[in-house]
Amino acid sequence: MPINSEHPNYKANLERWSLVRSVIDNNAQRFIRTVDASDAPRSASYKEGAILTNFTSLTKEGLTGLVFRRDPAIELPTELEYLKDDATGDGRGLMQLAKQSLGEVLTTGRAGFLTDYPRNTGSTSVRDTEELKARIIMYRAENIINWNIERINNKNVIKFIVLFEPTLELQEDGFEWELKDKYRLLALDDEGNYYQALYDEELDVEDFVYPLDVNGNNFKEVPFCFVGAADNNEDIDKAPLYDLSVLNIGHYRNSADYEESVFVVGQPTIFVSGSWGIEEFKEALPQGIKFGSRAGYFLGEGGNATLVQANPNQLADEAMKSKLKQAAYIGARLISEPGGRETAEAARLRFSSQNSALHTIVLNVDDAIVKSLSYVLSFMGGDPIEISFKLNRQFYDESADPNLIAQSIMLFDRGLLSRDEIRDDLKQKNVLDVDKTIEELEDELLNTDPFVNNNADDTEQVN
Repeated sequence: MPINSEHPNYKANLERWSLVRSVIDNNAQRFIRTVDASDAPRSASYKEGAILTNFTSLTKEGLTGLVFRRDPAIELPTELEYLKDDATGDGRGLMQLAKQSLGEVLTTGRAGFLTDYPRNTGSTSVRDTEELKARIIMYRAENIINWNIERINNKNVIKFIVLFEPTLELQEDGFEWELKDKYRLLALDDEGNYYQALYDEELDVEDFVYPLDVNGNNFKEVPFCFVGAADNNEDIDKAPLYDLSVLNIGHYRNSADYEESVFVVGQPTIFVSGSWGIEEFKEALPQGIKFGSRAGYFLGEGGNATLVQANPNQLADEAMKSKLKQAAYIGARLISEPGGRETAEAARLRFSSQNSALHTIVLNVDDAIVKSLSYVLSFMGGDPIEISFKLNRQFYDESADPNLIAQSIMLFDRGLLSRDEIRDDLKQKNVLDVDKTIEELEDELLNTDPFVNNNADDTEQVN
């Protein structure tokens, strides 16, 4: 079996991923039908005239914006603090990594994290070497081409994963670039030790290494995490934006029909009749008939001219409007019924199922990043208790009901709620500053001068 062999489930989903990504990238013209195979210019004009109203891309951006309307809560031991600024090795921190992976899971329902390590022979302490730092590399669904999971001791174990890594290489002249296909194998050997092998485009081994942990020992598992729309196992989940993308393509095709119809029947056409023949007409009016108030023509005895302008095809327009309603129904962001203002509660209900799916994806991204951080910890060292990564789950601001706040305070007085629980609830409702920690709020409360805001007269009376 060659290293570039593809898993059956990968092959089965590749076309769907391509469809969604093509729509999001505004590169979906290939989905417009050829209107007339015998008329290439018309078919080209028909495709170019189609207008892509990209509500799929808007939805992806809107959902991502809901999650990152607040920064994630990140706690790391000192040894891993560098990941906040550069987790991937190319200048993207943990928050940017999470944002990218969230977008990928929305697009294809799948992504993956490889925790990679610089080479360490075991003779150098990684914690004492600035250059040796573990990184978390994200792979798109299209780049995870093959895998094998086995059940060992009642636990699913990754036996191997093959990653497709197309690489731009600078040629000998120093200016020309060439894209070459490469493949990275992550696997366990017969003794259960983790290794990596890099294959070139001729499918020959280009590099081979056994990554070692902070103590110079072999790893006993492949440090790779799947991220999915439903869960984080190896199974491929349905792309959350697939249905919306299919609808978007239908809307795109309708626009091609509508725009051509407007062009073809929207232009007025003149019909001329009379007792002369076609040759006599050409001789009398060699330049044809010009439209406009300054032009006048004698058409001879019995001559007549009729200006005809057909109504454009409204069926395509109605089909487009219908698809917009369907898009709103299945949860397209930024699409609402025309007329009137939608309340926050109505929007919350309209997007409830969508946000439920988003909540699941957020949890999956959190879990995958925390697991990847534990792999980093195995390499870099540190206290695992200090690891925490949590994306925002509060997609909408909750209304602050005074009665509920009063009841919460009463429950606190009776010892049924803690002070931190009340403050956390008030932060979610934006009554307290969401960017401040409980400790910061506590410090402000204890160290604020109660008279600092009083005017001079009031201060003198108190004194």
